[in-house]
Amino acid sequence: MSDRGEEKKASLPKAYDVEAREREEKKRKQRDGEEGNELDRFPVMMSFKAFLETQDDSITDEEALTKYGEYKLEFKRQKINEFFVLHKGQEWFRAKYHPTEFATRQERTEAAVRKRCDIFRELEAKGLLEGVVCTEDQETEVVKLLDSLVILLEGGNYEDI
Repeated sequence: MSDRGEEKKASLPKAYDVEAREREEKKRKQRDGEEGNELDRFPVMMSFKAFLETQDDSITDEEALTKYGEYKLEFKRQKINEFFVLHKGQEWFRAKYHPTEFATRQERTEAAVRKRCDIFRELEAKGLLEGVVCTEDQETEVVKLLDSLVILLEGGNYEDI
């Protein structure tokens, strides 16, 4: 399988080969004596002008635009793949994108929303929302209502209010 990957890399045009561009950039910096910082590890998409310098001089405008569009798509695909490989083992990434962990998180979120809705309906049924308007002169009533809501959301009961 590695032979196939090597064949694929060998057949890639120079503009598409991110690793080759990184190597050339590193050699250029060593030659010119430039110090690299952490951001230099990540290749930047070539401008259209830089892309054209990697192409044959006989390329037409239409071909250049088409090939540059293909280059941009491939570059973005590679960036997304690098991001995935870099973060796939991290907890936040798994929680957000892994199918089973995403479903669990979704269920917890829905349960929390249902609980808030139930508490709101209870407060409404008990008449605690009547006459409360969010205005400056009713600040104490609004704060009391919000405190009651927090107590109920955190597992308290009406005796705690």
